[in-house]
Amino acid sequence: MGTIQKEVQDGHLSRHENELRWLRPFLSAFDITWASDRRAHGSNYSVYFMRPTPATQETFGLDQEIMLVYSKYDSLEARTFQSIEQFINDDPARGRVDRLFAVLVSESANANQWAAEYASTNEARTIAVFSAESLRNSAGDAWYVRNKIASQVFTRDLFDFRLPLERDTYFFGRTALLHSFKDGVKRGENRGLFGLRKTGKTSFLYKLRRELSEDGNTISLFYD
Repeated sequence: MGTIQKEVQDGHLSRHENELRWLRPFLSAFDITWASDRRAHGSNYSVYFMRPTPATQETFGLDQEIMLVYSKYDSLEARTFQSIEQFINDDPARGRVDRLFAVLVSESANANQWAAEYASTNEARTIAVFSAESLRNSAGDAWYVRNKIASQVFTRDLFDFRLPLERDTYFFGRTALLHSFKDGVKRGENRGLFGLRKTGKTSFLYKLRRELSEDGNTISLFYD
């Protein structure tokens, strides 16, 4: 059973006692280590950091702390997820919390549907969405949080992207080929890249463009 650190109890939760009811179920899988009020894109949120218990680490392969964002509004909008992106890239989350996985607790009745539609077009990270009301009603179910995370994390095929990868979050491998193409560019060589559909050709070219742009000495143009 996880714990809530005293600083969180005496600080953030003392000002937001109503959040404790939906927060308690997470103690079956996490320790609550940090919390604060945050504002972004015109909305206010509660942001928590959660440290996975040893059992949760083993089950989901989570080593770092996880960021949880609570939205008190009865509807979800794109700015909710934009706020999560901002929080995860700002201090103190940057370098401390897992960048590929986050949790959203929402008072919206259709939170799961909204999040599923968002996830189908977003490659940055997996966001497990919980209904605050469902969490409040899950008292006594020690597996609710873990089962909910499993249903949203393990059912997502990380390789099933409809569009090419435009960021480094899920790009991996092909290091030797990438270096070969970069060297070819520096020597002024012409190169061709061939392959079957959906094998990562465009993702590779996006990655090459990012690499070339970072050195500051190369101008890269991409024509589709």
